[in-house]
Amino acid sequence: MDDLERGYGQVQALPVSEEGSPVQEYLREVRRQAEQEQSVFYRAKRSREDDDEEEDGPERGAGDQEEIEDSVASQWAHNVVHTFTSLKLVIVPDRQTTPPSPYVPETANQWRKYVLDTSPPQLAYFYTAIDRPTVFKLVVYFTKWLSLSANANLSQWVWMVLLRIDSSMDASELAVIRDLGKKAGKLCSRANTENTDPVARGTLDMIVVVVAHYYGQRDLLGTGLIV
Repeated sequence: MDDLERGYGQVQALPVSEEGSPVQEYLREVRRQAEQEQSVFYRAKRSREDDDEEEDGPERGAGDQEEIEDSVASQWAHNVVHTFTSLKLVIVPDRQTTPPSPYVPETANQWRKYVLDTSPPQLAYFYTAIDRPTVFKLVVYFTKWLSLSANANLSQWVWMVLLRIDSSMDASELAVIRDLGKKAGKLCSRANTENTDPVARGTLDMIVVVVAHYYGQRDLLGTGLIV
């Protein structure tokens, strides 16, 4: 039994693997938002030229607007963290059952096709079909595959894998999680000045928020996401 299982094995709650569980409901909502091209609210970085024009032009209440935007972004980040931690509390690792005939890719290319082309299996898969080293190997893959055009499947896989990983881990494992957050943060900064798929932008923001707040890497905040 690993750290995650020791930490959550005694929680009294419904198995997350059941149909209609909070995790599955959340993933369905992610899919609905992706189909509707909805994403997290964010504010693009302002250029020096924009600031100069505003100083020379009439008063337009830009400061008030930025405060509103910051408030919306902060509320979104709070909701993400609240949803994530709430779902963690209903996970009962000891009650996860192995899915029938689970498919476990053997190579990076096979994993890439599986992740990008299909929605993730139910959470039980990440406890029973693959071991802890493979879970962190997936995080390494996710870090490589993150881009400004990442699709909804990757977003859901990242969310499920992060749900599988507790905040208690060794230094090498934490470094893997931190690298994921750093990559997402760098892409967030680019997204402020480049055309970005809205689903990809939401994925990047979600990663930065969860890695910063749940896994304690708060220094990653502030470059691209306003929280």
